[in-house]
Amino acid sequence: MNNQLSGTIGIVGMGQTGCSVLRWLLAQSCQPMLFDTRQTLPNPAIQIMKHADVALVTHLGALHVAALSQCELLIVSPGLSIADPALKEAALNGTEIIGDVELFCRFDDRPRIAITGSNGKSTVTTLVTEMLNRAGMKAAAIGNIGRPVMDVIDSDDDVLVMELSSFQLETTSSLRASVACFLNVSPDHLDRYDSFEHYATTKAEIYANAQVSVWNRADALTQPSTLERTTSFGLTQPEPEQWGLLEQQGELWLAKGQTQILACIHMPMLGAHNRANALAALACVDGVQANIEKCVAALVEFNGLPHRCQTVLQHDGITWVNDSKATNEGATLAALNGLSGSYDGRLILLAGGDSKGADFCSMRSALNEQVDELICFGKDAIKLANKRQNARLVGNLEEAVDIASSIGKKGDLILLSPACASLDQFSNYMERGDRFAQLAQEVSR
Repeated sequence: MNNQLSGTIGIVGMGQTGCSVLRWLLAQSCQPMLFDTRQTLPNPAIQIMKHADVALVTHLGALHVAALSQCELLIVSPGLSIADPALKEAALNGTEIIGDVELFCRFDDRPRIAITGSNGKSTVTTLVTEMLNRAGMKAAAIGNIGRPVMDVIDSDDDVLVMELSSFQLETTSSLRASVACFLNVSPDHLDRYDSFEHYATTKAEIYANAQVSVWNRADALTQPSTLERTTSFGLTQPEPEQWGLLEQQGELWLAKGQTQILACIHMPMLGAHNRANALAALACVDGVQANIEKCVAALVEFNGLPHRCQTVLQHDGITWVNDSKATNEGATLAALNGLSGSYDGRLILLAGGDSKGADFCSMRSALNEQVDELICFGKDAIKLANKRQNARLVGNLEEAVDIASSIGKKGDLILLSPACASLDQFSNYMERGDRFAQLAQEVSR
């Protein structure tokens, strides 16, 4: 076993991430201490322990400094804040605190493309992975996208495409990405950070020791501190070796410098924000010298991800779009801007939920200038409704869909893009989006 794993190790948080770490540590003949803030361990963790043939010390409920400080190393799941007082004091007592991504990076030296951003990172991560596989480079999408990094540490993949949240980056110091991409930043998770600046700075840590840095020309906060070994993307005409849009004879092209790569009309994904996502993905695969022509073939077939500006119904001339993944202001603004021009009638926006501390001030102009009807639901509906005159206020998504259906006319676009988390009324944003699609079908019958 690597000497980096010597001493007592603890896993804090026994969800999907914690279980992936536990499986790997057991395979290394390590017997970690387990911590979980719940009163009982989740069933997947119990099943792993049943087959481990070893008795593991387990601490349940509130975290206590004395127990945490018994460990030389704590591997903390991203769902738990390292600002927790018990974790902070354990760190002061000399315990090293890392996350699963840091553990992975210490034991795996394969090329990796790391992608972060408030919005679009799952789309870009998936697109990059499909491009690389099409180009003959076996790639896997891991991290925040749903597949824990420790589950692929022994895989035969050539390149690892890592979607990383700010929570994962704050416990990672050995990333050293082949390509690090920072897509954008907008207010999010302000219930966990001291300020928006703190949140943005945490995301920018993705650039540390990266071989190539990819940033967004339209978002100054994504710009690396040094412009050495960097490339940018954006919806403007690009400088040489940068990525952007070119207009030729009235047709828009994805381009690198003056080189046309793909006419935007051939992209199945709609909206300006998805053109930006495509350009970011191209910059990433170019950073590992993948065959761009083969990568473009994947882009032509890529329809985007569920719950991300996904058309779920077209009925009686009305288009219903599910953008439930928009859990913050920036994501909803991106949808409003990206979908502009894709409908003939009015835009009816359904929004609301748990704002996670956001004040929606950045949305005021868009809500009043781009939205024709605003229907607000959920925990922070009133806060959102106050940003637009004549907003409609309802209790839940079902009522919102009913009203949208009653006022919708031919040519209109009804958009679920909540700008909020879903946990006030749903298990996750996927359940919220699926429910929206189901309700749209029901009211259209």
